[in-house]
Amino acid sequence: MILSDKYFSFIPLGGWKEIKRKEKQYITILDGNILNKKRKKESDRKYRISKGIFSKDVKKVYISNKLIKEKQAQDVSSKDILLTILSPVGNVFLEKDKSWIIGVCAADGHFYKGGGSSSVCFTINKNESHSFEIKNCLKQITTGKISERKHGEGNGWRIRIGTKASFDFFRKYIVKKGTEKRFAEDVFDLDKESRLHLVGGYLDGDGSFNKREKKIIANNYSENMTDQIYRLLLSSNIVCSFNKYPLYGEHFKTKSEWCYRIIIPSSEVPKIQPYMRSKKIPIDFKPKKSRKLRFFYKENNIEYFAQPIKEILYRQS
Repeated sequence: MILSDKYFSFIPLGGWKEIKRKEKQYITILDGNILNKKRKKESDRKYRISKGIFSKDVKKVYISNKLIKEKQAQDVSSKDILLTILSPVGNVFLEKDKSWIIGVCAADGHFYKGGGSSSVCFTINKNESHSFEIKNCLKQITTGKISERKHGEGNGWRIRIGTKASFDFFRKYIVKKGTEKRFAEDVFDLDKESRLHLVGGYLDGDGSFNKREKKIIANNYSENMTDQIYRLLLSSNIVCSFNKYPLYGEHFKTKSEWCYRIIIPSSEVPKIQPYMRSKKIPIDFKPKKSRKLRFFYKENNIEYFAQPIKEILYRQS
């Protein structure tokens, strides 16, 4: 989410959308003024009940339950709240080991096919504690031989499985490569528990834990893949942010001009921690308290992720 004096750049659903502030284009928002009045009314009611105050003499004020509005970009204020529609959770169950290894493959996997053979490789750091988990999960997909060897300089390590069954299994859920890599729609048929194991595997691969701020950060050069991880997290009721930054300095060779980043704040880490196997999160980790500025909202049976514009501007400063 990026805001400036000239434009909004945000993710309503399915990738980044940029709208100039002067454009007469409509944005779906939650009216912050009405929401605050509604919250104050509820707070006053609870206070009166706690003090045994009768409300018969209190002037009744009607506040509509429908707070979602369409505003032109030029009329959106810092008091408003931007909305992202949550993708519905599916009902397809997938064993946790298979879900997890799909996530790892999305982060660290590579596909090879040619000359009548096909294989899937995982490139990791040799010292990664979840390398055993990768090999164990691959054994549940196929009976083929699993090989491993040093890759490149330093601690690079490659785990390879060369069977058609394993290739077809991963290709069912992951398509394209490089900056175009993304999940197939089958992933969005998965139930909540399967989704969490998949995202846990992805974070074991591409995620890192910021010890100072106690948050998880995951970078990717694929906008599509990052957007999908964002949607999977939100649909599992895990608050997170999706930002993009221009590439500069040293980085892996890529066609992308941007680095896309998922950030899971400290207060939300305990929700995904049980689904990660890499031990990136310290055993003595204690989350920070949630400020509860971003929240989930439901209206007309549609669920949204709500982000106050004032909070977005604060995080960018």
